[in-house]
Amino acid sequence: MQVQDLLPRFSQQSVMVLGDLVVEKYVWGTARGLANDAPVPVLRVEGEEYQLGGAANVARHLAALGAQVRLCGLVGYDDAAHALRRSVRQSGIDTSGIFPAQGRQTASKVRVLSHQHGQQLLQLDYEPPRSTTDLERGSLRTYIEATLESTDCLILCDYEKETYGSLEFVQELARLAAAQKVLTVADAHPAGVSLLRDTHLTLVSDAAARDLHATLYEHSGVSRGELARDLLEFLHCGAIVLIDAAEGMLGVRQEGEAASIPCSLGAPFSVLGLREPLLGTLTLCLLAGGDLGLALRVAGRAGAKLVSKPGPASLRPEELLDDS
Repeated sequence: MQVQDLLPRFSQQSVMVLGDLVVEKYVWGTARGLANDAPVPVLRVEGEEYQLGGAANVARHLAALGAQVRLCGLVGYDDAAHALRRSVRQSGIDTSGIFPAQGRQTASKVRVLSHQHGQQLLQLDYEPPRSTTDLERGSLRTYIEATLESTDCLILCDYEKETYGSLEFVQELARLAAAQKVLTVADAHPAGVSLLRDTHLTLVSDAAARDLHATLYEHSGVSRGELARDLLEFLHCGAIVLIDAAEGMLGVRQEGEAASIPCSLGAPFSVLGLREPLLGTLTLCLLAGGDLGLALRVAGRAGAKLVSKPGPASLRPEELLDDS
């Protein structure tokens, strides 16, 4: 099977993305030197825009590639929540699974960037101050139970904003999805790697994988392949994909299939948030019938193309075709 065989099937896939919803505000401008009263840069603001972050950014990339997407998570009763809902609707994503919670602050970031230097000068983070309650998790569970029957894939995104709260809740979601024969995919960040278990596919950075490995096993200095296989066994997942800015992606399946895709994404890997489009591309390729090796090659192509685009860009399906 080739990538051109997969692309027409993207629009037939229904994906639910559950996780930490983040809205990001980008402030662009021109640096004008240092302030008179403090050694800090002064930026003349020339533009502002809102973008989706966290699980919402995963949903945005899936929608851009043609999938039918539902987004599920918690927000507050605040301006950031309004901005997030507006951006989600504009991206063509179903917002019926976004629940406002009393006393909860919507996770948001403000990124201040300089035009002439092409770099980020400052970042402000607004974090939810508490974990989710049983009642809030109950709302998420009820929505998921009602919509799983018409869903092909459930993506669990943990950005350490306390959406999941407990291992039991995640395991319950995995069981619900398995009962409906729904593919489950996890995007696991450092503190949540051991939480998101029993999935069909888990995406994790090399750094987070090595940190977890060091807490589980006495032996250290393992190869990247050994690292992936050890965590594959511990997380009880069908496949694991390690991602690293310098080394690219390494995917290993329980059945023994392994694929390594070098994609030198360099420093922009973390700045531009490339793991979200990589995750979306991997998921849709697998749903459309591709194997792990092909999915990794297409995702690597997506990452390489996004690096060359300014700002928080996304891709259309036809851009995933080989240029050669």
